[in-house]
Amino acid sequence: MATVVITFFLLARFYVCKMDADYQESPRDRTTSRREKRWSMNSQRLEEIVAELMKPISDIRRSFDTDLSALLEEYLTEAGLHALEAGEDGEEGGASPIGVAPNYAELALLLQHSACLYGRKVDFLYQHVLNVSDSLQNGTQ
Repeated sequence: MATVVITFFLLARFYVCKMDADYQESPRDRTTSRREKRWSMNSQRLEEIVAELMKPISDIRRSFDTDLSALLEEYLTEAGLHALEAGEDGEEGGASPIGVAPNYAELALLLQHSACLYGRKVDFLYQHVLNVSDSLQNGTQ
């Protein structure tokens, strides 16, 4: 999980640095071009991953069916490919590409929900271990 969080952080930092470098290079109106280049979840697979991670889980035992690390890694891969495609489209137009900025609000919400789901798994396991420990103690006495 820490690897995924660090990868998310590095990916976001890379895009911010790329945007800053492109901002300093091109003198044209940057705000409108950045808004046009800003990607959102219009990739079908990205939408599926976000929907799967954001659906509420009423039964905590069902949360163990969700492989968080695999979903987040796939999300990063798909988002990176999507950003590369958008960057290549900008290069074909002849103009220097403005950094393709991810939607930070969407990423933050996704990361928050993933962390909440992971925390619920840890709490459930902790309670389960305590129950087993209590039953073992009561059984030996």
